[in-house]
Amino acid sequence: MLVIRKCLNVCIQSAGDNEFASSNKENSTMLEDVLSVQDTASMASLLEILVILWKSVQKSLMANQETFKYTTSKFSSVLPQYLKIFQEERCKAPLILLASLLPASAVPALRSKVMSHLRSLKAGTAVMSYSQYVECLCSWGQISHIVELIENWLVEAAPVRAQGDEDITGKVHFDGLEESKSDLGLDYLDYLLLHPKTRDCLFTLPLDQIRPLHRALNKWKSLLFSSLSGEEVRVEFIETALRAFIFHGRLSIHLQYKFPEEQGFLKSLEHSVSWVEKRVLPFLANSSSEQQLSLSRKTIESCLTVCKNVLRVSVGDGDFRDHLLQHVASVLQTEKGYMCTPHVLALLTEVAQGCLSHKAETQEDQSSLTIRILTNIFQKVVEIIAHRLRKDKEEGQELCCSSEEALYDFLLVTKFTTERSEFITGVFSSLCAAVIIDISRTLQKISHVEEVLTPETVNDLPPLSNTILKVTLKSPAVTRFFLSEISSSIESEVIDSITQWAAVTHILTIIKQSDAFIVELKEIALSVRRQIQSHYNITAENSDNIQRSIYESTVRMLNDILNPCQQPNS
Repeated sequence: MLVIRKCLNVCIQSAGDNEFASSNKENSTMLEDVLSVQDTASMASLLEILVILWKSVQKSLMANQETFKYTTSKFSSVLPQYLKIFQEERCKAPLILLASLLPASAVPALRSKVMSHLRSLKAGTAVMSYSQYVECLCSWGQISHIVELIENWLVEAAPVRAQGDEDITGKVHFDGLEESKSDLGLDYLDYLLLHPKTRDCLFTLPLDQIRPLHRALNKWKSLLFSSLSGEEVRVEFIETALRAFIFHGRLSIHLQYKFPEEQGFLKSLEHSVSWVEKRVLPFLANSSSEQQLSLSRKTIESCLTVCKNVLRVSVGDGDFRDHLLQHVASVLQTEKGYMCTPHVLALLTEVAQGCLSHKAETQEDQSSLTIRILTNIFQKVVEIIAHRLRKDKEEGQELCCSSEEALYDFLLVTKFTTERSEFITGVFSSLCAAVIIDISRTLQKISHVEEVLTPETVNDLPPLSNTILKVTLKSPAVTRFFLSEISSSIESEVIDSITQWAAVTHILTIIKQSDAFIVELKEIALSVRRQIQSHYNITAENSDNIQRSIYESTVRMLNDILNPCQQPNS
């Protein structure tokens, strides 16, 4: 490391800084034709190697204080000059890393330069332009300066209500928005929360140093409401307000997790949920412009995502979970609540996983109640998707596609429970009913016998059935639960029309393509064949009778399932 230091000093000397490198004159002729400060790639490589070497011996250096002091003094004396000479971005990164390895006391002048750099950047700056500087301050134990900077920027630009109450309707004033760097501050906060090293450093601070930032983030909700209410607010500030709302939730989760004895952060999240339900949800239902609809939707989806993460890290209690389910129900009851379906499913997944994987005997009644509410909401979600497909097929298909991944994650929660559980019955009865009704309605719309076809792939099914079966077939366990529920539906005698029996047979035919579940498929096919015997008299109708064609097609599909040896590909 010291040899590299000497090489760098010689290069600087040969560039004309004789005062700085006077002690290295005897080495100048040896290296001046090989290395040059103008050779950015070589200089950066030397600096990068220097950092790698330092990190590799850091523990040994710390164990030998005399060597550590000597080494740090050597590099702290030249670091300011290095930063002055090596201005290229590739050189700056390892230099700041090197600075972070030195004690803060060894580079007092550099501390102010690091903060000055962070203050001087503009919103939208690339992460690489500030990441090393942020980590440098963290290494020096000075993360409080960054937190204070972020808070100041947010407070300078924060909207102020004349009444002092964000829930009171009134005019909002915006102070200092033109000069504010609040968005850059949120970029810094995002970096702090995203990386384990900086995040751990952040939460070593006393709560008193973090609370002001938490409060500053919360104040931006009023700007969101002002924009929704029709006040003139520039788009970039609306986006900043939405980000601040999200970061308030993220920070609340981290603080509640770090300080579980402090219930104020969970209450703050509950207040945010109530605020969204009271102030934002009405605009989703009755938006007067595309911008208003988009902002209300983004705000609600952001709230649902934050709530999902609360449950994921288990910082919310039973009351909070029930509050969230009420909120979800309110979202789904609005006319345009279907837009939030993927986020609703993601939240329901966390609720289900929490109930089923941490179910305690002492909370049996409460868990059962929550599961009933959960399955009722899931049934509502399926109904909403089906309704959207009937009302606007194109939009409904988009909703099916966007919900596919979230639906799959929700169904995977079944691994936490058993086949006869209330959760399994509630979820898969909704899915089976939806698919059977969906296919049956499609068959009822057939106007010519030529349209009666045997589905070859899942893509031959109507959109809702396509989505549900595509997701179901991804998991053998989920498929087994689905087949079990179909069998139960047959036994309960809720299926009676020939189009419904045909729908069941379509499902079996598609699942048969997986070359699995042979036993289950044959058992169900036998039951279906017995049940449709009551419709045999339909064969007396003319050959162009659609019901007869559906019946005969169903019989052929059942025979294919029961006698696979007759299939050409068997």
